[in-house]
Amino acid sequence: SCFLILALLALFFLEGESTHPARWRWVLRVALALAVLTKGPLAVVIAGLVVLARCADRRSWAPLLATHPFRSILIFLALVIPWYVFAARAGGPAYAYDLVVNQNWNRFFRAFDHIQPWWFYFESIWSDFFPWTALALAAPFLLARAGLLRERSELRFAATAAAVTFVFLSLSQAKQGKYLLAAYPFAAVLVAALAVEAERRARAGSRGLLLAVRGWVAFAALLLLIGAVALG
Repeated sequence: SCFLILALLALFFLEGESTHPARWRWVLRVALALAVLTKGPLAVVIAGLVVLARCADRRSWAPLLATHPFRSILIFLALVIPWYVFAARAGGPAYAYDLVVNQNWNRFFRAFDHIQPWWFYFESIWSDFFPWTALALAAPFLLARAGLLRERSELRFAATAAAVTFVFLSLSQAKQGKYLLAAYPFAAVLVAALAVEAERRARAGSRGLLLAVRGWVAFAALLLLIGAVALG
């Protein structure tokens, strides 16, 4: 997950026309290669979907072109393919099939373990991202209503990355809570932006949102305390 997160951050800085685009392209290529070598090609699919979603949002191919896609694909393949070739030669055809097909394609479309319904993550996030889940779910709507998603590119990117990861992984038959880890840093960005917006409104005389945020945090802290006492 950390390599996928790093690759998505590289995509953000490339989209934002960083002063060091070549550096961020190399971060993207290496991070995606490491993500594939550690957990399989899922990272490439998620990163690609995020890029396409950003292109659709901006109505421009600029986010894709900023990656220098053809050169990046060649470098990525040069980093990844040798390991797969050596692994297949060492393990034989059965191992190569299990590594490439069974553990990726079959696990996604015809899962043989960790089979869960499509709504599994709607349940798991309440414990996995506790106590920030409610705020993370409300943040995109409240920030959009305040015009911040339109004004701030980092918030639009964070919302896109979190939503794409959540929706795509929900389509897989095999699901585990840890698969969603890559979405949580971007959800945290939205929660932080919501807290800042609540403070800004409070200074302007409207304390409703700030009270709601503080109320939820206090309620969550109380639940944690009760849980700690019960388990202790």
